[in-house]
Amino acid sequence: MARRNLIDTMYDVIMLPFEKTLLRTYREKFISRAYGEVLEIGAGTGANLPFYNMNNIQHVTMTSYESSEKLIEKIKEKKWDAQISYKICDVMNLPFKDNVFDTVVFTLVFCTVSDVEKGLKEIRRVLKAEGRIVFIEHVQPNNQFQGKLTNILTPAWKQIAGGCHLDRRTRENIEDAGFRVVEIDSNGNGLFIAGIAEKSD
Repeated sequence: MARRNLIDTMYDVIMLPFEKTLLRTYREKFISRAYGEVLEIGAGTGANLPFYNMNNIQHVTMTSYESSEKLIEKIKEKKWDAQISYKICDVMNLPFKDNVFDTVVFTLVFCTVSDVEKGLKEIRRVLKAEGRIVFIEHVQPNNQFQGKLTNILTPAWKQIAGGCHLDRRTRENIEDAGFRVVEIDSNGNGLFIAGIAEKSD
């Protein structure tokens, strides 16, 4: 558990420059639009917690692949125990029934999922027909040089960054999994994307 806490702390430090600028803007714009029965995939250290509008939410189920004491502590600090629960599980095998969530949230998750298609199909399965997904992800940049660079760097980067892929095309993956992107925002070179998608027909 000490190792897990060290990783969480290192992650927060590495992400701090992004959190203070672009990611904070994205979280303010999109996470606040989660509603109803919410599932958050890969809640990590709880970076999304301050941005939920709890007045529009019945309950949030936060999941993580590994236990995170830091996240649990944040939930207790905000005294949201009644509205938020925490579960350890894998996005590729979600332990929930079909069509039970109004919103599924995932931020900076699918860069490390080993089978992206399977994970997104599981999300689609547990999402209600009229539900939405809210996402923030880092992806392969649109710039041709930077795109090629991520292809070169990814094999080595995966080994030192917990399986993180720098070259994922997550918007395309979302659409291929049976979703229609209804709103999308991206920084200048396309390194990060954020948006909302619904089930396609």
